[in-house]
Formats: sequence, C-alpha cells, structure tokens
Amino acid sequence: MLSAVVLALFSPIQGPPAGYNWVQNPDNGHYYALTNSKIRWTEAEAEAASIGSHLATVRNLSEHQWIEANLIFQSSWIGYSDANVEGEWEWISGEVFSWWQDNGHFGADGSPGYWSPGEPNDQGNEDYAVIRGDGWNDLPNDGWSGDPMRFGVLEWVGLDSDGDGLLDSEEDLDGDGVVDAGETDPFDQDTDDDGLGDGEEFSPVRNWIQNPVTGNWYRLTSEPKTWTDAEAEAISLGGHLVGLENLVENDWVFNTFGGFGEFLWIGVNDVQQEGDWVWANGESSSWWAQNGYFGAQGEPGYWAAGNQPLNYDDGFDYGYMDGQTVGWPSMWGAVLNDTGVPGRLFQGVIEVGRVPMTDPLAVDSDGDGVQDGTESGLDQIRWFGDPGNGIAGTDPAIFVADQDPQTTTSPLDMDSDEDGLADGVEDLNADGAQGILETDPSALDSDGDGIQDGTELGLVVGTADTDLDVFLADADPATTTNPLAVDTDGGGVSDGEEDQNLDGAFDSWDTDPLLAADDELAFYVYNLIPGERVRYKVFQAKPFINVIPVYSLVGAGPTSIGLGVVLDLSMPIHQLDGFRTDGNGFGDAAAWGAGGNVPDSAPPGMPVYFQAVEVPTRPGETVRVSNALVVPVGAN
Repeated sequence: MLSAVVLALFSPIQGPPAGYNWVQNPDNGHYYALTNSKIRWTEAEAEAASIGSHLATVRNLSEHQWIEANLIFQSSWIGYSDANVEGEWEWISGEVFSWWQDNGHFGADGSPGYWSPGEPNDQGNEDYAVIRGDGWNDLPNDGWSGDPMRFGVLEWVGLDSDGDGLLDSEEDLDGDGVVDAGETDPFDQDTDDDGLGDGEEFSPVRNWIQNPVTGNWYRLTSEPKTWTDAEAEAISLGGHLVGLENLVENDWVFNTFGGFGEFLWIGVNDVQQEGDWVWANGESSSWWAQNGYFGAQGEPGYWAAGNQPLNYDDGFDYGYMDGQTVGWPSMWGAVLNDTGVPGRLFQGVIEVGRVPMTDPLAVDSDGDGVQDGTESGLDQIRWFGDPGNGIAGTDPAIFVADQDPQTTTSPLDMDSDEDGLADGVEDLNADGAQGILETDPSALDSDGDGIQDGTELGLVVGTADTDLDVFLADADPATTTNPLAVDTDGGGVSDGEEDQNLDGAFDSWDTDPLLAADDELAFYVYNLIPGERVRYKVFQAKPFINVIPVYSLVGAGPTSIGLGVVLDLSMPIHQLDGFRTDGNGFGDAAAWGAGGNVPDSAPPGMPVYFQAVEVPTRPGETVRVSNALVVPVGAN
C-alpha cells in the first residue's frame, strides 16, 4: 500500500463543494457562499448540512464587514438562533463566544452581538438572525410577510480527509500535498503514533486567545458554573481564573470574552480572609482606574459603583466582571456565594502561561521518557485509520498502551508529582503502571512515610518542570532512605517520624532513619514555638505505661538521678506533664492535653535539651530513658 506521504502527492487539498459561488475570506481561510435560492432559515441550515457545512458563524466585526461587503443581498440568514431557549442566542455551529462593538450596537435584550438598533425584539416569534448592512435582525423562520424568504450565508471551513479533527489545510500548511517539516499528515490520524489523534493534540489551541501584551493565553470555561468549579477547571488546565494586572488587560478581557449584559468570573476573591481581596493565581498586583471607582474602604480594584463590596463583613467573596453597568461594562462586582446571581451561573475567564497542548509531531511532548498517550491513560488504540482509503492510524509498533489507566501523569510536565524525579525516571519501563521496583510518578510520596520520593533519594535539584514551591530538596544528600519502604531501618518507627521536618537530614531533634537501635523508646518534640503549646510523642515504649518528658535549658549533662538512671541533661532539670501509652507502646501528648506553653519571651534558636523517662509500674522494673534531643526554639 502506498504510504500516506506518497499518497498525499496525488491528493491535493480539495476545495469546497461544487455548485456554489464560493468566496474565500483571506483572514480565516474559510469559504462563503449564498444558498442558490431564497428559503426559510431551517431550509437554509438543512442545505448547509447537506454539504458538510453550517450557516455562517460571525465571530467578530471584521468577519461581519467582510460578509457584508462580499456576499449579502438585502438581508441573509446566518447561523444564530434562540429557537431552543427564548433570549439565549446560540451559534448553530456549536461555537461558544460573544462579541459586540463599541458603537452602541448592543442587543435590545442585552444579547451579545452586532444587532441593529432596537434588535432583537422578538416581534412574532422571531428566533432566527439575518445579517444586513447596519447589523443583525431577528426574524421568524418564514421571514417577513410579503417578503418571506431569504438567502442563507453558507460557510465551509475545509476538508478533513483523515477525520482527526484538523482540516487538511491546517495539516498541510503550504498546500503542496507533501508532509513537510513542522506539518502533520492530513492522511494520518495520529502522525506521531502516541495514541492521541492529531486533532486531540493540536486543536485545543483553537479555543485559546493570546494577549499580545501579557503573552499569556485566555479562554472561557467550558460552560457556566460556580466560581469554585470555574477555578477548579482553570487549575486542571494549568492556570487560574484570570488575574488582571491593569486597566489595559482588564478591558482586553472584556472586549474579547464579555458582552453587554454578560457576567464573567474573574480571579479576584476574599475567600481566605474577609476583606482581603487577592487574585486566585497569586499575582500581587493591586490597581484601580483613575475615575474614582475604588473599593468600599479604598480597596484597590475596578469596582463598579453599587456593585462593590459594601463592607468587610458582608460575605461577598467572589468577584466577577459586570457587563450590566451602563457606561462602564468592564467593571467588577462581588456576589454573596459562588453560584452567581439567582438562577444564573457565570462562565469564567481562564488564564494560563502556556496552552495545555501536546505536540502532534512528538511522541513524548515533555521529554520525560513516557509517551503522551501513555501518560494520558490510553490503554488501547483508538485511531485505527482507514487503510482501504489510504488513511493511517496509530502504529501499534510505536504506541505503548497504559498498563494502569486509573493513574495518569501529565504529558506536559516532566515531573507530574513535583517530587524532583522525572516521570520516566519513576516509571522505568514507561508503561504507565507502578512496577515492584518503581516509585509512583503520580504520587509525591510513594511509600506514604511523609517524605517526598526525591528527598529520600538525595535530590537537591529537580527537573526543569519541578515546582519549587512543592519540591523539598534533600538537606543531606550523602544519606538516603528507601522511597519504597515506610521504615528503611526496620526499627519500628517510620522514616517520616524519625525525620521530623522531612528534609532528609539527621537533625538534633530526630532519630536516625538508618539506625534501627534508636527506634526503641523513641521520643520526639515538636511545635516548640513561642506562645504555642509544646507537643511530644513516644514510640515503642512499654504498653500502658506513664512517660514523663524532662528538659534542661543548660546543656546535655550527664546527670545521675539515682537508681542507676543517667540523663543526658544538665541541672536544673524540669519536668513536663506526663502521659500514658497505648497497648502498642505509642503515646501522643496531644491526646492527653499534656504539654505546656512555650514562653513568649523564649528567644528563637535557643537550644532546649529533652529526654523522656518511663515510670515503672511494678517493683523491680527497669527505668528506661529515651533518646536525647536538642531542639532549638522555632526549629521544628
């Protein structure tokens, strides 16, 4: 069989269907034509569907003006309708966006678009839009009485020979019928054979718009939803609800995604601290417009008069862009809960630094050693091609099926779990499943001992994609523990308990996770913070026995306290509240309410020397003492 590349030489990119006077719009490459006769809107859409098309979607003023200049005769049907729900205008193509022009051409009912003045007015069940010189108008399916029919504006976006969701013209960029460098194959559904179709990998960029000033990418949430769910969708795409750095970005977002009468979630909120308005993406910018619209108490922002948070105790925690403020439609409002206004959820504006799009020409987009499809959880081939028609699919000789599709990693992040180890280093055979000797690339701490995998293995730096706000570098890379063993030394206390601050170093307040002997009657002190209540734990003491913590502010001793007991503390020695162990010899002072407040005057860094003593319950029992600790105030 001829290869797709050779076959493409004899299969040039095809144009739109014959039988119409098509005109190509140079701005978007789409073809437009009028129906061959004046017909009803539903008939015009049916004719469009019969040739694999739709009535035209008008995406911006430039497209409106081009159609007006090149196609329309009197007024002609476009693919905009509120037949499903009165007042909710939708594009028949399924595209979701709204736009308007700053010259007053807003819909009479607040509908986004380029409506003629006073339209749409729904006089006589007018559910279908026509385009004309001064804007759009709504008409019934039969048009006006006395002039019932209209031409329809057809739009043909192009041919998709392999059915991968990309037009041939988008794959063969220069239209020469040859798969050149940087081009996907219009006759191969999965050019790089990673299991993801070319359209799945490339098409997400269509939904994003790049701001030429910030360089970041923006899009709306998939549907109207709560602020919380909108932020969750943004995080899943590698971003947050938009953070607005200045008035220029604010107005760009409104002009790109908003509309008169529209409400859009933005990232500003005071969920964590009432009255402390912050951005969901962590930006520190606080600004305001120079027209006097400040927050209720001088709070920086672009709050609309009457929609601003009126005081700091009102519970209005979620910010949105308010498209109903006449004259200032890009200003902000706040709502009491994250469900928007009664009966109406909002879409949110998502902002990301990089479009979450894998590379259809690279089997491993992030270069971590695991294929994109494997990381995405694909456990079988879904793109089979159409060999009889010269259409290739996913090559089974290249594709690696995910052996555990219940766990996935990111094909756009070399270190999905941020533990410092590349996904391919953890998944050694790159099959998507955690093997016996492999750490889990989807889990920061594979063995659940509290210490990150990379820290246990001695990493001091991570990969290029490791999030440094998550990753904890090993403070002593010369000593390592086993990231697949909860208790590396087998002494009975987990690595995370022995290494109290989980940093990989053996500090003076730790026991050694590589030495089993010090796990017996192992004592730990934590929360030694001025003004706070000190806490302590003991492991592997005798069951149901009282333990008394003691400490010194002077030094490490030794000091004999009689009965052959020597403490590693210097006099004077102070006693803390005792506590009782359980049947396993574990005791937690917090469970007993034991402990004591650290004096507010305790200087940070002052060393305190600790030890614990088992109190015998029967005559003749040996008095045991724990490991000695040196805990500087504020260190743990």
